[in-house]
Amino acid sequence: MNGHVSVNLLSVKNIEQQPERRGTRFTLNGALWSLQVLFGFFFAGSGFGKVLL
Repeated sequence: MNGHVSVNLLSVKNIEQQPERRGTRFTLNGALWSLQVLFGFFFAGSGFGKVLL
C-alpha cells in the first residue's frame, strides 16, 4: 500500500501490523478514563443541583 512503510532502512517494525490484544487486563489508561467519567458525573450533578435550586 504505502511505499514508505514497506521500506525498512533502519530495521523499524512495520507500523501497519495490528498490536497484540490485551484482553481484559486492567490498565492505567482504563483507570484514568473511569476516573474522568466519575468526576464528570460528580461535577455535572453538582452543577445541575445549583442551577435547579
